[in-house]
Amino acid sequence: MQEKSASKELTEECYLKTFGNKMTDVTKTAEPKIYIWDFVKKLVSEKIVDKYVFENKIIELIYRDELSRFDHILLPTDNKNKFVVIIVNLNESNIIGFYRLNLEKLYELNDKEQTKIDDL
Repeated sequence: MQEKSASKELTEECYLKTFGNKMTDVTKTAEPKIYIWDFVKKLVSEKIVDKYVFENKIIELIYRDELSRFDHILLPTDNKNKFVVIIVNLNESNIIGFYRLNLEKLYELNDKEQTKIDDL
């Protein structure tokens, strides 16, 4: 896995390797396997995560692969379609790194399309 910063920013290829065939939303049921907030504090100092998210311990969503190997912990940004994803290796109880998830780019969303969806 390639590192791009002191806080282990993952490449898209490495990030995708942490997916399973099915990712399940475990936000309401997940028990913390590791304390992520020291890592998040580093991301705040690197201006990757907003200080408010860190201070208020805000987690948007948590997804787990079907083999319970990895958790993807999504932290919000100032854009509702962009997240900082913390990837946790559940078997080794460590943080692999983070990935900047941009749903606008991934799904080719734009403001006009989003407005149409929101207006439904």
